Amino acid sequence: MITSFNPTSGGVGALVTINGTNLNGTTSVKFAGVGTATFTNISNVQLTATVPAGAGTGPISITTPNGSGQSAANFTVTANPPPNDNFSNRIAIVGAVRTVTGSNLGATKEAGEPNHAGNAGGASVWWTWTAPSNGTYAVTTRDSSFATLLGVYTGTSVSALTTIASNDEGPNMGTASLVAISATGGTAYQIAVDGFNAASGSVVLSVYPTVVASNIFYTGFEASEGYTNGLLVPQKGWVSQGYGLNGILTNIFSDYSQQAYVGYYSPSNGSTLYVYQPFSYSPNTNTLPIVVFSTYMAIADSTNLRFDDFGWAIFNEANTLLFFLDFNNSNLTINYLPNDNSGYHPTGFSFRNDAVYYLQITMDFGRNLWSATLGNSTIVQNQPLSAASGVALNLKAIAATWFQTSGTYGNNSMIFDNYSVSAQPSYFPRFITQPQNTSVQVGNNTNLLVVADSPLPLSYQWLFNGAALPGSTAPVLALNNVTFSQAGSYSVVVTNTSGSITSSPAALTVTALPNLTPYKPTGWSDKIVTATNALSSGTNALDASIIYASQDIYVNWAVANLSSNGNVTATFYNALYVDGVLKNTWNISGLPAFFFAYVPNYDVGKLSYGQHTLQITADTTGVVPESNENDNSYIKTIIVSSTNNIPPLLSAPSRSPNGSFQFNLTGIPLRSYQFQASTNFTNWTVLSTLVDSNGNGLIQFSDPTATNFNRRFYRSELLSP
Repeated sequence: MITSFNPTSGGVGALVTINGTNLNGTTSVKFAGVGTATFTNISNVQLTATVPAGAGTGPISITTPNGSGQSAANFTVTANPPPNDNFSNRIAIVGAVRTVTGSNLGATKEAGEPNHAGNAGGASVWWTWTAPSNGTYAVTTRDSSFATLLGVYTGTSVSALTTIASNDEGPNMGTASLVAISATGGTAYQIAVDGFNAASGSVVLSVYPTVVASNIFYTGFEASEGYTNGLLVPQKGWVSQGYGLNGILTNIFSDYSQQAYVGYYSPSNGSTLYVYQPFSYSPNTNTLPIVVFSTYMAIADSTNLRFDDFGWAIFNEANTLLFFLDFNNSNLTINYLPNDNSGYHPTGFSFRNDAVYYLQITMDFGRNLWSATLGNSTIVQNQPLSAASGVALNLKAIAATWFQTSGTYGNNSMIFDNYSVSAQPSYFPRFITQPQNTSVQVGNNTNLLVVADSPLPLSYQWLFNGAALPGSTAPVLALNNVTFSQAGSYSVVVTNTSGSITSSPAALTVTALPNLTPYKPTGWSDKIVTATNALSSGTNALDASIIYASQDIYVNWAVANLSSNGNVTATFYNALYVDGVLKNTWNISGLPAFFFAYVPNYDVGKLSYGQHTLQITADTTGVVPESNENDNSYIKTIIVSSTNNIPPLLSAPSRSPNGSFQFNLTGIPLRSYQFQASTNFTNWTVLSTLVDSNGNGLIQFSDPTATNFNRRFYRSELLSP
């Protein structure tokens, strides 16, 4: 019975004092059903035990030879600080591409530690990574379960670090963080992961080579850049083709800055005007296949009741049109014009005059595709950059365009600002870490993880044996209380607006629970073998035919894991009891399925003559969850004899209803006794020789021929061993 314990809470490894009654001989201590291998009986009313790994909050239970008991109150398991809580205990990440996992539950912030990404945080954990070579590397907490802060530093002291990069939330990554660093081979970089405002949870940290975006051209048309009010062309290399007005204005977007425009006036009715910054760019489709053009724009309405088309024309280096994105001011619709003479295609979207929009056109030269967004709306998706064949996929100009109404023009215009063109890595998702083959014991929990890289938002769909798993749409697939039916092949489809990729399959193996039990190996006479001499081989262990009280008894026993595939990896303990008293314990450091281990020739010493019990119990501390907890013990009864010539004692004479005469002999177990009869005390006849096979030394003898005599005398002789 458990009456109290102290402390009432603690982390894994904490020492707990348990008070109660009848605690002597305790064989098992469990915290919320999880056995601990480390406990010590101090007295009949007290023992100490260590909180085991995997224990949760719940009652403490004990098992003794007298029965079992459980505490009325729960022991609360608290989170221990993670092993890499302190900078001095940071964990090494090795390799150019690596994903590691961990947790910042219970983590703290050290004195002198910087605020990562400008937030106070308060629950940081540390890693160290040495760059294997020069290059640009990404460091990200994508797939972590909480709002992270990420800092990358150099230095060897937490209070004297040099910041290389830091981030709170990466682009299109929710609350995960992302930095890109230009690493020098052989340099050690210290990586901190903290929680925004001390948030905590599971950490997924990845390091991998990456390619950073390259700026092709940018201008905000500001005076600080050298732009002045008046005509845009020919300032700063801008050129035009066709007829129409262009220029620089101030504060059209009400932001006290300068903007550019095309439109309003044309010296030639019905003309077309292209205004652009010429550049010659042939994308590297292996590293930077994406070109992104972005600008803020507005279509100013006409006051002369004539309405024109404006937009953006994309040309290659041969001055061939790739496509045109059209804003039709006569009906306020948005259309696009491929270069295959198929005419204008409606996008299904419209715009409002004088409203300022953020336009982004994404061109994938590696896959011959382009898309466009206006504000938060995708207005064009995955259309051919060049719908015509034989057209070179390179870039010369992204031209602000004015298509004037045939024979006239409107005094409308297109204003634009923050004109930006950049080359970027592929938007197509790529795997950093794919799901890995995993083995889990039935009833336990496990996770499958995928880490993918993309500048666009990602979605996930897990597959089981090729079929979609309903509701499994996160980068981490949590499998709880796993059953045998969940064993199989798992993969995941990762998707963004550029496309989808499917991971390699990962095999989930579900193993049975172990089943530890005393075992009789081939060639053994029993699960417990008792011999009077040390056996030379564990392959043939046979019981002694007779054991005398003057002889030492050597005990051989074996324990097997009879599970089909449930391996034991933990160290477990086994005990030998003689007549209910613990004689010794042994530990076994793991036991694979279908294997056994044995202890040979343990000398229990000499036992008094008579009957004795030997008991072997496997996993006495209950650290191994088993499929069958009821076959851990085996009891063997042995009889010890004596070489002393103690005279036999005859007693309890009686005659049975059939006339036979019977009596009892009390002698030495396993010794042979000769029964003799006489009618005159002179001539004795041998009736029988019997072995005293009872542990209590009692033989019951019956003489069915006694009815043939008027009188008969009996005696018994102890034969030599």
